[in-house]
Amino acid sequence: MKFKLLFTLLLILPSSIIFAQNDDILCVFEIDTLTNLQVYTEVEHPPISDIHISHRMKNVGKAIKYNVDFKKMGVEGPKYYFAFIVTKNGEVTGERMLEYNETIANLDEVFDEVTKGNWTAAQCNGKSVNSYHIIPIHIDMH
Repeated sequence: MKFKLLFTLLLILPSSIIFAQNDDILCVFEIDTLTNLQVYTEVEHPPISDIHISHRMKNVGKAIKYNVDFKKMGVEGPKYYFAFIVTKNGEVTGERMLEYNETIANLDEVFDEVTKGNWTAAQCNGKSVNSYHIIPIHIDMH
């Protein structure tokens, strides 16, 4: 039994060493139809902001105003998907909502809160790249 295990490890180990030596990470990009930029959807390191996600969510919760009363409707808190591009220079552009149902009365203000801060670009193979970023937000109405 030990021999079979050792033999199996010897077969697997060299192949994993060969694959581990590949420095090029597979990064996937597409052309964004809103901005016409080459935007990466799969990256080595995602974009990051200097504002922690918990503070960002708290500020979004305070800022958001609704066109409907979800509590009266008996609807559990809505879920929104805020999407945008962080450029290779750390700028935010191409803001959009995914599956937006027009229930936010002050969408521009909310987007300002979602995208606020200094952003560091995503990395792919050690280079800064434009990247598509999605922040899902579930609002708890309780």
